[in-house]
Amino acid sequence: MESTVPLSPRVQRLQDTVERGENDALARFWEELVAQGTPLIEPGDEAGYSLVTFFFRAEEGVRNVAVLQDWGTDGIREHHMELLPGTDVWYKTRRLRSDTRTTYQLSPSASEFREEMGAFRIDPLNPRTYPAYLDDEGGDDIIFSLLELPDAPAQPWQDVSVAAGEVQLHEPLGDGRRAWLYLPPGAGSGPYPFLLTFDGRLYKEIMNLPAILDHLIVAGRIPPIVALLLDNPRRRELVCNDEFATYVAEHLLPWVRASYPVTREAAHTVVTGSSFGGLGAAYLGLRYPELVGNVLSQTGWFRWSPDEDPEFEWLARYVAEQPRQSVRFYLDVGLLENARMADDGPTQLVANRHMRTVLRARGYSVDYVEHSGGHDYSSLEHPLAEALVLMFQAY
Repeated sequence: MESTVPLSPRVQRLQDTVERGENDALARFWEELVAQGTPLIEPGDEAGYSLVTFFFRAEEGVRNVAVLQDWGTDGIREHHMELLPGTDVWYKTRRLRSDTRTTYQLSPSASEFREEMGAFRIDPLNPRTYPAYLDDEGGDDIIFSLLELPDAPAQPWQDVSVAAGEVQLHEPLGDGRRAWLYLPPGAGSGPYPFLLTFDGRLYKEIMNLPAILDHLIVAGRIPPIVALLLDNPRRRELVCNDEFATYVAEHLLPWVRASYPVTREAAHTVVTGSSFGGLGAAYLGLRYPELVGNVLSQTGWFRWSPDEDPEFEWLARYVAEQPRQSVRFYLDVGLLENARMADDGPTQLVANRHMRTVLRARGYSVDYVEHSGGHDYSSLEHPLAEALVLMFQAY
């Protein structure tokens, strides 16, 4: 597929000038990139698409360079840049929808993805970055370079301040687990619709969830709500874990409802999360529909199955086999999440499409969105805002 991507017009012009022997062509080219920043964005071959070219300046000992834009593959070769003959310009052009928002990193001398994660670095010519992971144990955060194409949806909560709600740090049950409680601006006696969010710290500090809620409430797009952003050891608790689902249903939700002015109606209670968090949110809704009536899954890791299960997509099979519950679903996934997986299982895009199909076949109400992004938090802020409007508009 990549072989069909046309050559960047700017790279073609550089190649032509180098072949004509214009000695200062390379210097001018790099000065231009430093001034305007990278990646280079040019009009695509049809409306709604752009040509996006990533660059790396050759260094001594660098055999190849890879640009990683999604997490969907263990093989790295399809991400390799090309070295423009007679220059120090490594480049990679991709054809992307013009509303794309995602993140990427560069890796000199990359061999295989899992071996080379430590070698990935941000793009030195791109001043815009986005955190991919925040370390809470004294280690290093993981930072990616941010790519936003011209038609990427606006995210006003990143730039404009409005009346802010209150965010309180709690240890709800005295068990060492952290949670952040969001109360809306001017909170009164309620009862308020309730949002439970897994991966709480990441949604608070990377996804800007409190600011998103502030903007949606002030703009009148959603009613005032209360939200609890819960921290999780995600690979253990969010993979269809009955013990964790019971903890939420029998301990956490009763604590919230006894302590704060939130609804007790499942129809006005939403659980959300991304990746493993989306998987865990779906499982909680299916197990306890009398408590949680709405599931908002962002790029849910629906390809998951237990280690002892030789097949993929355990939860889709669970849905097919169990009686239908009174739960409403919203699923979103990135169009860039369609790269080959190392285990030869379904891609994220395929697994989410399959989950949508299975849920609808079983009679569930499902809103489904494919957005122009990847498996990264930068891609999820705007879809999250739109999904919250959809989920809470009936209150």
